Amino acid sequence: MLLSLRGSVCLYQGEELGLPEADVSYDRIQDPYGKVLWPEFKGRDGCRTPMPWNNGLHAGFSVVEPWLPVDPRHLGLAVSHQQHDPQSVLSATAQLLAFRRQHPALFDGDIALVDVGEDLLGFIRQSAGEKILCVFNLTGKQQSASLPVAIKEALSGHGFDIQLDGTELTLPAYQAAYLLTT
Repeated sequence: MLLSLRGSVCLYQGEELGLPEADVSYDRIQDPYGKVLWPEFKGRDGCRTPMPWNNGLHAGFSVVEPWLPVDPRHLGLAVSHQQHDPQSVLSATAQLLAFRRQHPALFDGDIALVDVGEDLLGFIRQSAGEKILCVFNLTGKQQSASLPVAIKEALSGHGFDIQLDGTELTLPAYQAAYLLTT
């Protein structure tokens, strides 16, 4: 959804790998807020640990010890593990970024909300020559909806699974659809 909304996309370091927030012990905390408000608020350091490039020393981030520790849980999610796996979070992120670049409406088009029922989120992104209905299932269950606009074609290349029969859309849990409209 983030890659379909108006404005610049900001991926925070580690999002493209699906990294969980790191556990940073109090003695390694650098964030002033974390030091003062510990343990109620551990600060922001759990989101600022080194990027895991590989399983090497300091996860390939540095040859010297970095200012924050490498979370051992991040090693299995390192770039070296994900870059050639088409099912990885990194591959999915790269695929979605490439898909977005191919469709001007997704990066500079206008946006208008569309009612696709209470279980789905829908909006149209439109720029000169392109009008895309974006529909998102943010639930853990398959959802269906009768679409309120005519569909020219279902776009591909984004990595999501959809079922479209005319204007009847079925989305599995946590999936999205991108549809060219008239």
